[in-house]
Amino acid sequence: MALTDTRIRTAKPGSKAYKISDANWLYLVVHPNGSKLWRMNYRFLGKQKTLAIGAYPEISLQEARERVVEARKLLAQGIDPSQHKKDQVRVAKLASGQTFKALAKEFLAKCERKKLSQRTLDKKRWILDTYVIPVIGHRPIAEIRPAEILELLADIEAAGKLETAQRTKQTIGEIFRLAALTDRAPGDPTPVLRGQIKRPQVTNYPAIVRPDEFGELMRRISTIRSTIIRLALEFQAFTFVRPVELRFATWDEIDLETSVWSIPAERMKMRRPHDVPLVPATRQILREVRKYTGRSHGFIFHSPQDPNKPISENTLNKNLWALGYKGRHCSHGFRSSASTLLNERKKYDKDVIEFQLAHLVGNETRRAYNRAQWWDQRVQMMHDWADMIAEMRSRIVPRGPIQHSESDRERNSERSFTSV
Repeated sequence: MALTDTRIRTAKPGSKAYKISDANWLYLVVHPNGSKLWRMNYRFLGKQKTLAIGAYPEISLQEARERVVEARKLLAQGIDPSQHKKDQVRVAKLASGQTFKALAKEFLAKCERKKLSQRTLDKKRWILDTYVIPVIGHRPIAEIRPAEILELLADIEAAGKLETAQRTKQTIGEIFRLAALTDRAPGDPTPVLRGQIKRPQVTNYPAIVRPDEFGELMRRISTIRSTIIRLALEFQAFTFVRPVELRFATWDEIDLETSVWSIPAERMKMRRPHDVPLVPATRQILREVRKYTGRSHGFIFHSPQDPNKPISENTLNKNLWALGYKGRHCSHGFRSSASTLLNERKKYDKDVIEFQLAHLVGNETRRAYNRAQWWDQRVQMMHDWADMIAEMRSRIVPRGPIQHSESDRERNSERSFTSV
């Protein structure tokens, strides 16, 4: 007897599941919990099998009968309806994993596993969410053509955001390379776009590189009223680290007993841990910071407004500008200052200076060897750099390599920290 909607609606659950049959191998299973599921029994290659069609009322009686008709057509062609359904589900899942948006999500997860800095991750995610996914996120990545990407980049360029356009092109290329490596795209189409988008004009960080002017800069820094800002700038001058490495420095990275500041890989541009030798002047700065803040945990150079936040790069630069150095010197410029003045002294191998600047030198094997080989030279160089700062601040600019006894070095380093 054929089923009717009324009979299906009024079917009550029992203590056990039971079947209500329809025509053409279709039946409804009523479960004790009240659920009603469509099923179809059939034979394929001599085996009894069951096709799950769906639940009632999501699948109506009429729809269930139509699906039985489709299944019988497949059987007539020698196709197993259950396997065909599984194949369709697998194809749908594969297709959903081949959109640009799906690959972008996978790419970001991979970046997190590689321990990219949070700042880099946030920038890539912002670029994708703002400029890329709204335009091509729904598209199967294998079908996206260079012309589509060029149009997307041209819109960013037209808004005058040249740096963002270049970063967007780079990020899109990274996602396509991931897709190509996993056989979900034929390749990376971004190389053919080379030269099609204007490159932003590269401007170097302004930096003071003359000994007399650097000495004047250090004397002016010592007049800054905010203790934490003054100490941060002086510490950066002595260590010549990148602003992000200074700003997010925490007390647990400092070992005053061994005189080493160990910066973790995630905060380094090259994603490699970096050690900075601490000399008397930098140890004295740290002692004064601790005395001033009363803290031995968290950020060393915290925001003057909120001790739980790091000092901002804008704060450091604005104070340098207030001293008259806008366009002449910035927080990042201490790196160029140290590099130029140390190289001019011609006392140290260029590779030693580059290594202390956290620039990678040579291949993996050579770098591992040099890290141990150059440590003593780097320690000596940082002592000499502190001595150079002391003499530049006192308006004494030596012409040859500095030769000091350890006691002289201690005095000069301490003197370079205090105001002149």
